[in-house]
Amino acid sequence: MNNTINDLIYIDVFFKGKNELHIYYKSYEVKNSIATIVISHGFCESVEKYSEIISIFNKNGFSVYALDHRGHGKSGRLGVDKNQVNVEKFDYYVEDLRDFLDTIVVPKLNNNKLFLFAHSMGGGIGALFSEQYNKYKFKTI
Repeated sequence: MNNTINDLIYIDVFFKGKNELHIYYKSYEVKNSIATIVISHGFCESVEKYSEIISIFNKNGFSVYALDHRGHGKSGRLGVDKNQVNVEKFDYYVEDLRDFLDTIVVPKLNNNKLFLFAHSMGGGIGALFSEQYNKYKFKTI
């Protein structure tokens, strides 16, 4: 679903991650953004937890992309119990993040700086990702 609010383009949709699992994501693209931030959330969290900080980032000129890691939020999961988080391999989180960046985020960067905002488990995913795929050159503050 695409929506436009003032100078903000908001997208709420899925992409296919490792093993064809549906991975949910939201993007909040600011026209003429100064940089792009990717959010990698913590264990038992989802994109929804970050709505307030996303709004602050947008108001300050940053475009934001955030995904629900597999087994979390609106993303696909192994079992039918929506209260249980499980994953076949932790590396699948890393591969999903790579696919997310390659197919959704990077094509829209327009030479912007790229930042990774990661919390808890998301920090572990981000650290492994940065170690394995150092071509992305996330900026630091």
